[in-house]
Amino acid sequence: MIYACSETLATSLTEEEIKAGQVFPSIHRIREISLRVATSVVRAAHEENLTNPKKISRDISEDDTRTFRYVQGKMYDPVYVPLVDMIYSSRHS
Repeated sequence: MIYACSETLATSLTEEEIKAGQVFPSIHRIREISLRVATSVVRAAHEENLTNPKKISRDISEDDTRTFRYVQGKMYDPVYVPLVDMIYSSRHS
């Protein structure tokens, strides 16, 4: 799994990032790269029979698109909802 992570991360650099001498992909692509890395790690774990077949076997098959969608569905989406401002504004209107 570590090899799968390393290989995916290493092959995620764009031509521009390579030309700029970057070692890691740009931080602006962190969600995209994290999804790729997580997908490859899940795939490796599944191939090594380290996943729980009752929970995710049907979602992870030989089809990488299904694995990608499965992992994407599990990702946290950090959307900030300004509840404090909404509450404060409604009390002082």
